[in-house]
Amino acid sequence: MSAPTAATTSTRPAPSGSPPPSARAWGCDPVATVTIVLMGVVTFALRFCFFGPLKPERLPGGVERALPYVMPAVLMAIIVPSVVLAPAPDDGPGWLSPYLVGALAGFGVGVFKKDNFFLVFASAVAAFALAKFLL
Repeated sequence: MSAPTAATTSTRPAPSGSPPPSARAWGCDPVATVTIVLMGVVTFALRFCFFGPLKPERLPGGVERALPYVMPAVLMAIIVPSVVLAPAPDDGPGWLSPYLVGALAGFGVGVFKKDNFFLVFASAVAAFALAKFLL
């Protein structure tokens, strides 16, 4: 076997336009950092425009009636894709995943116990764990 040559052991310089090696070692991408900062600025600006005026104003009646449904809508937007796109179990029916079992159990308990978030959450987690163990 021949000894390595200078061509095979040399380190190539970083391509132009890429972050310096120290930034790459820490996982800091300047584009991602600027994007995250700008997203924070936009989020703050939108919330400040809505809640920030100095004089207190009353929200329209339709908005006040819709506010209780914001949290369930946001949770559904987060949870439903995880349940629908969950990987199928290796054995058993392909449509019956532990994620679906947990979501249906949480929904079922939530129908009867509307004001007990922790009970709904605990039942969904318990059903998920049981289904994960059994399936």
